[in-house]
Amino acid sequence: MHKKAIIIGASAGIGKALAIELGKNGYELGLTARRIGLLESLQKEIATRTWVQQMDVADTEAARTQLAALVEKMGGMDILILNAAVGLTGTTWEENKTMIEVNTLGNISLGDFGVHYFKDKKQGHLVGISSVAMHRAFRTSVVYSATKSFLSAYLQGIRHFFAYKKLPVDVTDIRPGFVETDMTSVNDPKKMFWISKPETAAYYIRKAIENKKSIAYITPRWWLIGQIMRLLPDWLVHKT
Repeated sequence: MHKKAIIIGASAGIGKALAIELGKNGYELGLTARRIGLLESLQKEIATRTWVQQMDVADTEAARTQLAALVEKMGGMDILILNAAVGLTGTTWEENKTMIEVNTLGNISLGDFGVHYFKDKKQGHLVGISSVAMHRAFRTSVVYSATKSFLSAYLQGIRHFFAYKKLPVDVTDIRPGFVETDMTSVNDPKKMFWISKPETAAYYIRKAIENKKSIAYITPRWWLIGQIMRLLPDWLVHKT
C-alpha cells in the first residue's frame, strides 16, 4: 500500500519539488496552497493518485477544517508535512505579522491537528520544514528566524510527547540552508553559498523522512553551518 502524505504549501519552491519527488516514489499525495491553479497544474505532473485543496493557513480555523476534509477525501493520512512559509524583509509590522501568522500560527494550528490525528491513529509521521536560520536571529531576519526557532522547538516538544506516550509517531525537523526558490531570489547572491536546486533539496528531504530522522540538514553539509551559527559569540554577530 502506498503511503499517503499531505504537503502544506505545495504550489512552489520546496513544497512543489517535494511533491514531485514523493510522487515519483509512489506516494499518494494531498496538496494544499492558496493558489489552486498552481496546484492543479502540479497535479498533472504527478502520476500517483493526488488530491488538491485550496488553503490559506493564515485563516487557521478554515485551514483546519479544510485539512480534515482533505484527510477524509484521501481515506486517511500517514505523513503531514508543514511547509507553509513566507520570508519577508521584516521592515514593517505588516510584514512581521504576516510571517508570524503563516510560519508560526498557520503551521502550528495544522500541526496540532496532525498531533491529535496521529495520537488517535497510534501511528504517523509529522514533518516540519524549519531552517538553519533557527539557530541564530540576525538583524536582517529577526522575525523570520524567530518563527523557524518556534517551529523547531514545537517539533522537539511533540517528539518528546509521543515518546512519553510510547506511540510510534515519528517527528522530523527539516533544516534547509539556501535553496533556489522565489523566497531566496530576493537575497544578495554574494551572500549565499552552497545553494541547492529545489529538486536536490527534495531528494534529501524524502530520504530524511524515509529514514525517520529526528533532525535533518538540507543538504547534509549545512549541519556544520548550523553548529557554527549556534556557537557564534554575540560580539562577532554584532559586527556583521
